[in-house]
Amino acid sequence: MRSALKVALAAGLSASSGVATAQFASVFDAPDPILPNIDTPLFSVDEQSGLVSNLDGPPRVVWKATVHVPGARWMRLRLADVVLAGMPDREDASYLRISSAVDGAVQFLNQRHVAQWGLTSAYFNGDMVTVEIIASAGTGDNHAAVVGAWADVGEIGVQSICGGTDDRVLSDDPRSARYLPAGCTAWLIDDSQHCFGSAGHCVSGSGVLEFNVPLSGAGGSIVHPPPEDQYAVDATSMQFTNGGVGNDWSYFGAFENSNTGLTPYEAQGSVSYVLATTAPSVQGQTIRITGYGTVSSPIDPRWNQVQKTHTGPYFRESGTTLQYQVDTTGGNSGSAVQNDTDGVVIGVHTHAGCSATNGNQGTSVEHTGWLNARSAPEGVCGEPPPPPDFDLFGASSTLGQVGSINLDTREFGVAATPGLTISGMAYDPARRAFYLCTASPSVLYRMDEDTYEFSTVGTIDALGVAIAGLAFDPHSRTLFGIDQLSGGLFAIDIDTAAAALIGATGSTGIGAIDFDADDGVLYGIDDTVVPSVLVIIDPTSGATSTVGSLGGLAVDCDGLAWRPRDGKLYTVSDPQDLIFEIDKATGAATQIGPLLGADLNGTYGLAAGFDNPPCVADLTGSNDPNDPGYGVPDGTVDADDFFYFLDLFASGDPDADLTGSSDPDSGSYGVPDGVIDADDFFYYLDRFSAGCA
Repeated sequence: MRSALKVALAAGLSASSGVATAQFASVFDAPDPILPNIDTPLFSVDEQSGLVSNLDGPPRVVWKATVHVPGARWMRLRLADVVLAGMPDREDASYLRISSAVDGAVQFLNQRHVAQWGLTSAYFNGDMVTVEIIASAGTGDNHAAVVGAWADVGEIGVQSICGGTDDRVLSDDPRSARYLPAGCTAWLIDDSQHCFGSAGHCVSGSGVLEFNVPLSGAGGSIVHPPPEDQYAVDATSMQFTNGGVGNDWSYFGAFENSNTGLTPYEAQGSVSYVLATTAPSVQGQTIRITGYGTVSSPIDPRWNQVQKTHTGPYFRESGTTLQYQVDTTGGNSGSAVQNDTDGVVIGVHTHAGCSATNGNQGTSVEHTGWLNARSAPEGVCGEPPPPPDFDLFGASSTLGQVGSINLDTREFGVAATPGLTISGMAYDPARRAFYLCTASPSVLYRMDEDTYEFSTVGTIDALGVAIAGLAFDPHSRTLFGIDQLSGGLFAIDIDTAAAALIGATGSTGIGAIDFDADDGVLYGIDDTVVPSVLVIIDPTSGATSTVGSLGGLAVDCDGLAWRPRDGKLYTVSDPQDLIFEIDKATGAATQIGPLLGADLNGTYGLAAGFDNPPCVADLTGSNDPNDPGYGVPDGTVDADDFFYFLDLFASGDPDADLTGSSDPDSGSYGVPDGVIDADDFFYYLDRFSAGCA
């Protein structure tokens, strides 16, 4: 975590003084297609919001910045360190509003959308955009940074025209999209989730699909549709092969539009291409290719990389390679190969090669890998995952996901996608909730164990802290936080996020902590040495004592979880996402194996809850405030629980807020509403009478 945190802070605070000339690079349907490299922003930007909030009144703009790249004909922003207060599904959630100065196009992004777009924006026409944070009153602190911008226009690529002239004509098939940044074509498939087909050499994790593309500029520079017609590709859904002619395909999905909430299929009129089960032999059929190819003189430059179509003869079918004499150019890669005789798609266009004796080339629908991908869809293309059934949870910073970890299969099961870069995680058995935090800026969140819904507690109120790990003592109800920049141990208020320094640990390498509620021990992992070391932290002073080295490959371990079911400690090493069980007596770590289905990346949280959702009526194991079992569920419902709830109710404790209605048929039955009243009392009586059945 130490190095990752410094990199994150540097990315949010530094800027380059150099300015490069940006060009849009097309992927040509040439024999050896080459993808552009967009890993580094072509223009450096340094716009920081700092921590901003709306204290009272109606929703309003709390931060505004203008990004200007002189002479640019289009722009796409690179964002960093985005924290938007409130739950994305609620009307009071904060959001970004990004707008173009040239045509007024606007994109709205909440915290979940920011994760889906991979910390980027839609494409905007013109050389100037405005970025704003809009916040409702009392929802907490927000932060955003703009650190780069891709901009300018593309070059027109190599042609693969069959004959002496380019005979393509403009078209407006609603099923076909322009795929950026590669400059290819993608198209809707008639499967259960209406996902996309394209070429394998086109795809990238930060892809954007554009529908209803307008004509390009007079010189051929592309013009973007409004954000309502742009969709972020789901990287977790991506399956592809880039293996050359006859072995080049991709299958993937896209998220709902952040402005309209519609899927591409819904927005485009619920139409899609139908795939053939087999590619037919050549019997005089006509093939149609529709896509976003480039143009060159004498074709009107405004047709560059806008949708065009052409038909020609089906030429050859051999194994998984198709050939056809239909005009295409760079940018047509990924187009559907449509049998115009019956209207079904028999393959995907990928490569040039047209001549008197050959045709342009594509991959057949019969390709085994492509068939297997479509029969086993992933990400948004698959069915919604079942809720996690396991008690060990991790928070992945790569995709902003929180999910369960099955120690038997080592599989990660997604529970929620808040879009946050989580650095710490802890479990509160009394509230049946997880606490999670981000490090830069440090903000505390609460996630309900039953519904996996997130709520913002607040900014961790201690000057300059970057909380890297959390631990919760259920006996004293103390939430501990470790600041990896200073090495300080803090106590954090679970209702306000206010932080108080307990003491110095003496190390800036501790980023993982958890509390063993059975033994009453606060453990931590120190990454200043290799392999990492298990330490015990005094919860009253912060002083540490060494238990022993984890050994082997257990290095850079940014999360630690004490698991109530077996009383053991678990961690995951960052470099290879290896899961380890730690011996509390010696510190020695035993490798369980690599985590599957998630990349926890350079910062993450780890915590263990209950195997099954706990009983609502089971609140305590004792009614004596001095007993270690006070406020800790014990698996039985008895008089201790009833009198414990009465104490909570009488004192107005937030834990007594159980429901918004006592009517079981109400949509708010069993849902806290922020008010402690008779509904809560009678709801608890119902749960108490039912016991833990």
